[in-house]
Amino acid sequence: MIDRVDIAVAGSGVGGLMAAALLARRGFSVTVVERSDTFGGAAAAHSRAELPLGRPAPGATGSAGGEPVARYLAEAGILQSLRTLAPDAVYEVRGGPVGTPFRLPVGFDAARAAIADRFPEAARGTGRVLDDMARIARATETAAKPRGRLGSLAHAPGMARSLWPLVSGWDRTLADVLERSLAGQEGAKLALAANLPRFDDRAHELWWPAFATVQAGRLAGTIVQIAGGPRVLVDCLVETIRANGGTVIGGRAVREILLTDDGAVRGLSHAASDGGPSDEIAAPVVLANAAPTVVAGLLPNDARPGFVDAFRGRALSISLFAAHFGLSRSPSELGVTAASSILVPDWIERLSSNADCAALLADRPGSSVPLLEVFNASSVGAGNGAGTPHVVTVTGFDRVANWQDLSPSESEDRSAAWIQAIEAELNWQYPGFAEAISSRMFATAATHARALNAPGGALYGFAPMPPGTPVWKGYPRSADTPVPGLLLASAYAGAGGVAGALAAGGMAADRITRTGGKPAR
Repeated sequence: MIDRVDIAVAGSGVGGLMAAALLARRGFSVTVVERSDTFGGAAAAHSRAELPLGRPAPGATGSAGGEPVARYLAEAGILQSLRTLAPDAVYEVRGGPVGTPFRLPVGFDAARAAIADRFPEAARGTGRVLDDMARIARATETAAKPRGRLGSLAHAPGMARSLWPLVSGWDRTLADVLERSLAGQEGAKLALAANLPRFDDRAHELWWPAFATVQAGRLAGTIVQIAGGPRVLVDCLVETIRANGGTVIGGRAVREILLTDDGAVRGLSHAASDGGPSDEIAAPVVLANAAPTVVAGLLPNDARPGFVDAFRGRALSISLFAAHFGLSRSPSELGVTAASSILVPDWIERLSSNADCAALLADRPGSSVPLLEVFNASSVGAGNGAGTPHVVTVTGFDRVANWQDLSPSESEDRSAAWIQAIEAELNWQYPGFAEAISSRMFATAATHARALNAPGGALYGFAPMPPGTPVWKGYPRSADTPVPGLLLASAYAGAGGVAGALAAGGMAADRITRTGGKPAR
């Protein structure tokens, strides 16, 4: 059977769903094909969803780099349906060089005062880091604004001044910036950057502008949580696609991206995930909501080398393990009062020690546990309907290689040992936690790699490393691919994470709309 549509979307991650929702609203016929029975990809696999939708960063005229996401959601008719929650703290961090629980509050002035109070010797250096962070966020926003040619020329002097923080910090890393201003102040460094599981475990390779822009959004209160969690967003996107005449199909795996004799897209084939005959969707444009290496495997053999070459050399993002606990009591009753809490073990004496965390899971637990981020899903009302347990999700750094050579029974045994060790740590931090557990589940980096079809278990697309290109070329992320009519609509075409994937999907939809749905050559 052959269906004919304007746009075929391979995969139902939020990037693909965002693009499909916008295109359906703009009058294109759209079909989304998803191999799983559930939609949402990596966003739906975790309990939190942060979006840059709130108030502007200090001195900015719009949200800190987040205006496109809000604009795309508003156009899709979804923004007004989302209820958002602005936390009063970026996170709570305890242990290691930080010591007793410390909350990094929302608000640059409040954060500056809180860190100066806890770490008075680091007050001046912290101020420099926060000031630079705010300047980078404003410069990133300025760079992202669309401007006509004459407008750009007229405002060139002012733009040059606005963009200077981004230009001067183009190839700096997080470690560079923190060491320059906070040398030897490891507690203050962790107070400012404890949430590395949201970014990367290698501070010496983490691109400063990428970190600064997002962290500034959290500090300014522009990044908010979706009430009900990411499932609410996914359901809204799917509903929008269907309400505008589009189709979203689950349980069908894309087998091949079909090309014409001259190498342009002509559609895709798909079949039931458990096998069976293939069907075709004829379409002049295919949006791939997947990693480039996965997309390459769907192309004819002669088209793969050129496609792979276009993405060669870009490192994959980190992967995480995730321990999900269902509780019979509210987490706040047990002391889990922040939406996000980072537990720093005593063996971590420096921010750079995060790079050693993932290796711990290559064996059974010993005397050390890795840095843990505890997310209280109850704080956004995720998974807490009538009769359901309160959900707490704990994540930490992991690698697929930690689990590759294990038999199923060995993997299960090590997973059980690790969730027991994590449970013991939580019970020590929050007395009574273990007694309140009614269910538990552990997903490794290898679990995520299989479930999400994510190479290396990468959860955020490409790693946010300093670009190897000059500043005038911009950051090398784009929806375009070497195959005419084939575009990426995933975190790999954007800044990573849920917001990055949504923005990438919106940019892919804009690209298609500009060309009238015809493949670019």
